[in-house]
Amino acid sequence: MNIKFNTPKIMQLNITKKCNMACYHCHVEAGPKRNEDISKEIVDKAYEVFKKFKFKALDITGGAPEMSQNLEYILNKFSPITDEISVRSNLTILLDENYSKFIDIYKKFDIKVIASVPFYEANFNDAMRGKGSFEKEIKALKLLNKAGIYNINLIYNPNGAYLPPKESDLELVYKEELAKYGVKFDKLLCMCNVPIGRFEKMLKRFDEYDDYIELLRENLNEENLENVMCRNLINIAYDGVVYDCDFNAALNLNIGTLDEILNLNNLNRDIKTNTHCLACVSGEGSGCFGAINKG
Repeated sequence: MNIKFNTPKIMQLNITKKCNMACYHCHVEAGPKRNEDISKEIVDKAYEVFKKFKFKALDITGGAPEMSQNLEYILNKFSPITDEISVRSNLTILLDENYSKFIDIYKKFDIKVIASVPFYEANFNDAMRGKGSFEKEIKALKLLNKAGIYNINLIYNPNGAYLPPKESDLELVYKEELAKYGVKFDKLLCMCNVPIGRFEKMLKRFDEYDDYIELLRENLNEENLENVMCRNLINIAYDGVVYDCDFNAALNLNIGTLDEILNLNNLNRDIKTNTHCLACVSGEGSGCFGAINKG
């Protein structure tokens, strides 16, 4: 694949690998035993890159971003220079008394909450995220709604080695099903499972890896190449290393450091690609912001 960077729009900060969960489809392999966390020094350098190259939006991810000691520092620093800040939450962390304060913090900063709810039924959801996780997700969503937060995007992931269904159709089902619990949200984002990290290990354990790659190849849609997220996004890890996307970060396919990026005049480059990139261009297309083809 030949993909070139186009225009700086989204800076994605992966600020920690700490997480209270260990989902089997997690491509960064975050979990309770991880302790990597971003420093204020790295945040400050990311801030300078954001301003220099005129990025429009900040997307904060992890791990569980709430477990970073500097999430609130990031929100305070970036909010004066952008109105578009999103935080990717696993929701269950918001029920922990040590992190429940972030519900009010998200309200204060008008944060878009992007939350993983792999399915609208407990049995499928819990198979991916652990027993009881669906009940916790619903409880957290109700708390967000109670606080007046409805700018919520939910993420669907397939529960296995297959492509996501049509995003617009599934969104209607999600809204209908979650309304039964009194939950409201804005959009559903369908993400294809990328064959790296824990998901790759699961595929190989069940001897499904080759079949999954073939499925992605068979459904390759070259039109999606024009709108893949890496054309206008950079990903910055907790240690200040910069990548084309969060998936390349998981594979350590870096493009330099923040110090090196700050010395550049532009971010024009060829995107580093490999087999895993098929997941972003197959079917409706996919990425951290859902289907590419929203029709």
